[in-house]
Amino acid sequence: MRNFFLYTFLVFCFLTKKISSFDNKLLDQLENYLNQLNNISSQFIQSSTNGSEETGKILISKPGKLRIEYKKSKELLIVADGKWLHYFDIELNEIQSVII
Repeated sequence: MRNFFLYTFLVFCFLTKKISSFDNKLLDQLENYLNQLNNISSQFIQSSTNGSEETGKILISKPGKLRIEYKKSKELLIVADGKWLHYFDIELNEIQSVII
């Protein structure tokens, strides 16, 4: 999880300006801050190529836990428990699980 946020930040930095201009101290401070986070959540908008959009909430918790809830279509729920990723299709009353 820690590496995911750090890599995401670094990719963003590469797109906006050169990483060589960053001070190692700043990167260490960022890593320390992200390591202190235990839970994060956010609202999201998912867009498809045909123009449709879905909104929802994503919750991430250490270690390896994830929950994705869609607002409009309450038929879908995605949950990870650190070992398994569960895909709940409530409309079909079906669960699919894969090992992470």
